[in-house]
Amino acid sequence: LQLILTDRAYMTLAALDSTINALNGGTMLSLVLYTSASQASGGLGWSVLQVGLYISAFGLAMTAFQFTCFRRLVGWLKLRRTFRYGTLCQSAGMACMASTGLIPLLVSMRGTLNESESYWIEFLLFCFTLAAFIVFSAQGFMLCLPVSGSMIANSIDPAFMGIGQGFIQSLAAASRATGPLTMGFLFSLCIYVAAPSLIFVFLFVGYGVCFLVSLLLPECVEVSKKREAESAETMELELELEEEVELEEIR
Repeated sequence: LQLILTDRAYMTLAALDSTINALNGGTMLSLVLYTSASQASGGLGWSVLQVGLYISAFGLAMTAFQFTCFRRLVGWLKLRRTFRYGTLCQSAGMACMASTGLIPLLVSMRGTLNESESYWIEFLLFCFTLAAFIVFSAQGFMLCLPVSGSMIANSIDPAFMGIGQGFIQSLAAASRATGPLTMGFLFSLCIYVAAPSLIFVFLFVGYGVCFLVSLLLPECVEVSKKREAESAETMELELELEEEVELEEIR
């Protein structure tokens, strides 16, 4: 374990993976709390049915992305750039959700709206909410954790794979508990100041930090150490064969 904990690439990935787990858990909790909060308190005021349908559409979007784009995208961007793209998608989704609270605030400064203006504001809010999770976060949720898991597996020496993955899973379990706990507390503070959409600003910053940290990941996480070891063995065998052939030619 000490050898693993001194590996810079592994520890960076462990921090990213646990942070993404915490943020994802907090994101789902914040989505439910914000959309179901009353409009008087600054939320969207959706009914239970509307929230359920939205989350169902979110799940369908993730499934569609998984089966149609995931493999091609990873093959094209490779692991590190795919992870960065996923964090950017999550940041974009959080920015859209935060905007759904900012737009009514800005509009309210104009005073009373007529029926046509109210319709367009409602349509704009719907578009931002739709884009937030159905377009952006559906990709981010399906990209970040699977790709970070692959990079973690690549960064661990095959001899220590069991203990390395066990440590990661322990961190992930703790993060999945602390994420909703932290975001629930922050959401209560946001409700207290009558700005519940502010919770998505915190999430936006969290995913943005993950993107910045991912820029520090070394190139070695793209290929597993087991594959590198096998390639090295293959090269050694090829060199030995070449030497034997040369010796036979000399004889």
